[in-house]
Amino acid sequence: MSSYSIEKRKLSKHTKLKSKKLKIDKIFQPGKIIFSTDKKLKVRTNLRRNAGDCGIKFSVAISKKAGNAVWRNRIKRLIREAHRLNNKELLNYCIANNVLLEVVFTSHVINEINANRISLKGIESTILDLHARIKSELTGAFL
Repeated sequence: MSSYSIEKRKLSKHTKLKSKKLKIDKIFQPGKIIFSTDKKLKVRTNLRRNAGDCGIKFSVAISKKAGNAVWRNRIKRLIREAHRLNNKELLNYCIANNVLLEVVFTSHVINEINANRISLKGIESTILDLHARIKSELTGAFL
């Protein structure tokens, strides 16, 4: 029997907006709203400069109107995984500029009826698009 280590691939607890009150406050707090090009998802961002910590804190919020609990949880898992796989460039940018970026991903047009069979590839392209748009907004904020 060979021994090998399995690296845990998950987001750390420091990158999540965990408190329900904080998450709800971030959703309705004034900030920049960015839509993906395919209008599946939208992101509400809040930028804090010279915060005590720097990086990205994020959360996912899907409305009950979007579908049943099984579908909503699947979408949340896919969004979290796509974000985890593709956030390195955005994270490095935030650390280099000493900013804390608070991000809440929410569904816009995506729901169980029009996206019943959604995959990680479908969500990942949308997340990549949103990351690029967020980065362009950040570069505009520093000019």
